[in-house]
Amino acid sequence: MGKKLSEMQSGAKVHLTASAGLNTLEFDTSIVQAGEGHIIVEPIKHDDKILNFSNNDIIKNIVVETEPLPEKYINVEVGITMLDNKKYHIVLCDKEGIQVNRRDDFRVYVGSYVNAQLASINVTTEAILKDVSIGGFSLVIRSEEIDGIVGWVGQQIKAVFYHGGKERIPMVFIGEVVREESLEDGRTVVGCKSLRQPFGIEKFIAEKQRDELRRKNNE
Repeated sequence: MGKKLSEMQSGAKVHLTASAGLNTLEFDTSIVQAGEGHIIVEPIKHDDKILNFSNNDIIKNIVVETEPLPEKYINVEVGITMLDNKKYHIVLCDKEGIQVNRRDDFRVYVGSYVNAQLASINVTTEAILKDVSIGGFSLVIRSEEIDGIVGWVGQQIKAVFYHGGKERIPMVFIGEVVREESLEDGRTVVGCKSLRQPFGIEKFIAEKQRDELRRKNNE
């Protein structure tokens, strides 16, 4: 069971990601005060001006550094509030957090073919969706079949994965490559951080974890 924001301690570090389309920004702040369904954090500023995150097109997620594990809160609301005659940011979320490990998120193996769209050269290629987490995903791609790519880090990729058997439920992954690894057979593994939270990813990961647990119990 995750913790609610009201359980967070003053002074705890908070990492905020704000995504709109393929663009994402990251900010660090800390908790000033916690209350029912919210935390008040030190104001996030640019050029000494407090930033406005109220646009509904901006997807906001936070990770709070707490024990025993950090807690992640998805699709939070971020506004501006006053406390002791000073402006702060207020983060609103009435749901429990999701515990994540120190490598950011728990990954589950997928191993399914997907079509991957490379934004910089507008090319779509077949790839293998190797694994996924709440915060990222990795693909196996045949680099020699793609012209116009010189180095993968920084490239933005969109991949659509269908799951749920005959129901074919789409899950859209949009990310930026943060690491690459060349394999002996000429393929490349690219690790991506998610720029937009795939809808249903938490449920998908939980189901995969349950499937793996049942498999191990039957061995």
